[in-house]
Amino acid sequence: PLAPLFALLNNILEVRVDSNKMVTQLRRPLARRAEDIGIWYPILEGIANLSVLTNALVIAITSDFIPRLTYMYGVDQKPGVSPPDRATLEGFVAFSLSQVNISVISDKAIPITESTFLRDSGIPLSNFTHCSFRGARGGDGQPLSEYKRFFWQVLCARFAFIIVFEHVVFIIKAVIAWLVPDIPKHLKNTMEREKYLAKQALRDFDEFKA
Repeated sequence: PLAPLFALLNNILEVRVDSNKMVTQLRRPLARRAEDIGIWYPILEGIANLSVLTNALVIAITSDFIPRLTYMYGVDQKPGVSPPDRATLEGFVAFSLSQVNISVISDKAIPITESTFLRDSGIPLSNFTHCSFRGARGGDGQPLSEYKRFFWQVLCARFAFIIVFEHVVFIIKAVIAWLVPDIPKHLKNTMEREKYLAKQALRDFDEFKA
């Protein structure tokens, strides 16, 4: 929690130190005319495009709302009911877990740490029939080595979200770039006026020489 405070104090101190260094220790840089920022524009453009893709991947892979939406609208929880009426998260946790039957596993097959824990707790292993773990495996009579259909639905939903997210962001970016011109209108008019005056002066000079 103190990280933002320390970051703010560091930035304040750095600004003051740099300002004192620029005022007292460095010479004033010589200004040079340039048409644009040069090679930095495509570099920043590439970083911005890459950041859109990485943010889409982070949201799609690490967040849990895509599996929830897939369960709400992609799993037939209540057959015969339209999707808006059956879009609930009831049973999502149990549905997203994979189960293995441990009633057929002997005590010797259990790691010593787990068997020691069960023995110290006084709970016999025979009281447990299934062990649940996170992962869309097995189900519907399939072995645990195979993924559920829900896994592939979520995977497709993640890829679809990445494609839609990046396209929406790129469209918004293009619209903003179209609405905000690179050169302000008054500056563009001034530049056009200077070009016109320069051509007029050159024409007058040629006429004077003639």
